[in-house]
Amino acid sequence: MRNFIALEEKVSVREFIANDLNNAGLRIDTNKYRNIIINQPSPHITNNPKQQQQQQQQGPRVFNVPLHQMDTISVKVENVDLTVPIFLRWCFDCIRRSIKHEGLFRKSGGSQRVKELMARIEDGPLTPSLSPSNTVFDVCSLFKEFLRRLTYPLITYPLQDLLLDCFSMRSLSSDKKVEIYLNILLLLPDKHLHALIYILRFLHEITLNERDNKMNAKNLAICVGPGIMRTAVEGKASVMTEQCATSVSDIVEVLIINAAKLGYVADSVYERSQMLLEMRQKEAVVNADESFAIENGIDNGISNGKINDPANAKKRRSGSVKEFLVHMTNRLRRRSGSNNDSRDQTNAFLDQSGKLSSSHTREHRYHYQQNSISGHCLSSSSSSTTTTKRKSSDDPNGGNSKRG
Repeated sequence: MRNFIALEEKVSVREFIANDLNNAGLRIDTNKYRNIIINQPSPHITNNPKQQQQQQQQGPRVFNVPLHQMDTISVKVENVDLTVPIFLRWCFDCIRRSIKHEGLFRKSGGSQRVKELMARIEDGPLTPSLSPSNTVFDVCSLFKEFLRRLTYPLITYPLQDLLLDCFSMRSLSSDKKVEIYLNILLLLPDKHLHALIYILRFLHEITLNERDNKMNAKNLAICVGPGIMRTAVEGKASVMTEQCATSVSDIVEVLIINAAKLGYVADSVYERSQMLLEMRQKEAVVNADESFAIENGIDNGISNGKINDPANAKKRRSGSVKEFLVHMTNRLRRRSGSNNDSRDQTNAFLDQSGKLSSSHTREHRYHYQQNSISGHCLSSSSSSTTTTKRKSSDDPNGGNSKRG
């Protein structure tokens, strides 16, 4: 397994994860989710000038703001480097000092004391000193209020849908569902993923003291799950049906139990992503060479009796890409041997590579046609080539995925 958090290039890995989710039977629109994967951080930023000015005047805040607008701190949790809100670290440090208290997150803190703590954090330091009247249950309630007031839920709406879809698939074994859950969460924006890993590992730490605090993963999932996977109707208060609440608590329970596994990606997925990067680099070199030849080598082509045209350019490019794909495929198949899963991964790589190759071919034709119109190409056939631009992808905010 590879430490996903430590990878410098995550986009190609996320693309293969999305492709594998499709192969597992989840209905995922890769074009739509590609925007969610690439847009870092989460794009939920207010466009209202008055709200923006108010946020700047008020300075750093914790409640009712997106994660990526909060002041953060670097923490190391079991060899994983995370960037999390300062408030979260302060909150967990306070709770950790009383980790053996019975009923953590189950017993409510004093509502008035919680409100006072919220006001002190909003108006003063992000790590206030607790007064003698404050209890650990006040801080637990403050944390749950933090989750409820996030501008966008910790696990974003589109990925909540995928988790619930996976949960309802009876054909999958329990172990396979766990694997898919963990892969789905790797598609989260980085700030959300870091915070989720930090929270789940702390909740798991609480379960290690179950003998004293009476809080196992199931109990914690019931208490905290609705905040981690918060469903809502736009313009209304958060709502959750009884059936959905049961599904959410079951999923969050599994995530708490397997918290140490979140943030890692399978070696096979990482290796395929590296092959895709190599192919993209190869494509870039080929396209750059051809563009240079088109712009500077027209006279040579005519003098030799060979007019440069899109068909010849396509043949040259196609040959080089095919050679590279054959090389990459043979490498992957040598590793896969007789393993069925590995063969499936090989086919997935070929499918992903084919789509990329087709995409680059269309882009190359478009640029060649533009050169032809500008008078840099003498081929009459290229001027009649038509290019269809891709449609814009769906709203990356996933607004259509919200449930009632």
